[in-house]
Amino acid sequence: MFENWYAVQVRSGKEDEVVRACDILIDQGVYQECFIPRCKRMKKFRRE
Repeated sequence: MFENWYAVQVRSGKEDEVVRACDILIDQGVYQECFIPRCKRMKKFRRE
């Protein structure tokens, strides 16, 4: 099932653009086995 693994590193803020391009360019049979890891980060701001 998972013989080959590939990772794509993209610039910050361009993740959705790359996902859309992959959706168009990659065969749908292969694309169904892909996953897009996502995380939300909270920023801490120092108050002075």
